[in-house]
Amino acid sequence: MTAPLSLALSNLDLLCASVEENLQETVQETRRNVLRMYRAIRKYDLAEAIRTGKLRMDPEPYPAAGILERVCTPLRGPAAERGVELRTAAPPGLIACCDAEAVGQVLWYLLENAVGAAQHGTRIEAAAERTEKGIRISVDAAGLRFDDGRERIETAPNASGLGLSRDLLRMQGSTLECLSREDGHAMVFVLPEGECGALRCPVPASPAVFGISEAELELSVLKSAKIRNESSD
Repeated sequence: MTAPLSLALSNLDLLCASVEENLQETVQETRRNVLRMYRAIRKYDLAEAIRTGKLRMDPEPYPAAGILERVCTPLRGPAAERGVELRTAAPPGLIACCDAEAVGQVLWYLLENAVGAAQHGTRIEAAAERTEKGIRISVDAAGLRFDDGRERIETAPNASGLGLSRDLLRMQGSTLECLSREDGHAMVFVLPEGECGALRCPVPASPAVFGISEAELELSVLKSAKIRNESSD
């Protein structure tokens, strides 16, 4: 189902580049609708793979800064258009032992939700730091608050961005938490610290097209391949 939609997105890209200027907004709106459908189907597929046990986690040592930048880079443009500052903070040499694809998907959902809910002037920071329990990853949004954050995480539908983030982290032995402060809130989780030996590095994020990031398409393709491989074993 997603392959025809992916092809439709490519065709709409070509169409937008060739039609007259007065028709480009119509084509782009059609593309946004197709992309929303693609995302909804991919979320459902991913939730089903988790529910049926077909999704496999592949933990390996990855640089925390690389995972953060992979997701944040294509989101900075859409964030800036909303007047939102999106930045990362991670010391060099900080290694997390995790499934980088799954963690990247979690960060994408959390950051996309934060950017979408943020008002002009909001500052959002994706950060990593070493703690006694492991590598702490946080998405910190000053000026943005969630009511009953813990309850929202626990009751979020499985095929929602928040529900998938919760379940993908649980599969890695981690827990998604919402920490409230006077100036906003932070979504946080902790990953085991990895060794520098046999270090792996995530592939670069793909660029944004027409103001809509293609990073989720990339992550979805990677995850889809992992699901198919597991199903064929």
